Amino acid sequence: MHLLEAWTTLGPFHLARLLSLPGAMLVATLLPGRRLARGAALVCAAGVLMLAELAVPWWVRTAWVL
Repeated sequence: MHLLEAWTTLGPFHLARLLSLPGAMLVATLLPGRRLARGAALVCAAGVLMLAELAVPWWVRTAWVL
């Protein structure tokens, strides 16, 4: 019950920031199309840059995106 409560108390920005990466991966995996895969890759790149929870320095996250 604590896990559900933790997710429901998040604000909309934090919830979107945390769920954008798995959502984009799910879309790229299940739906066909090159354009869709490119868009999902861009969302994943932006998601990696915005996740400070990865506990790596910002320059390492930037290198992963490039």
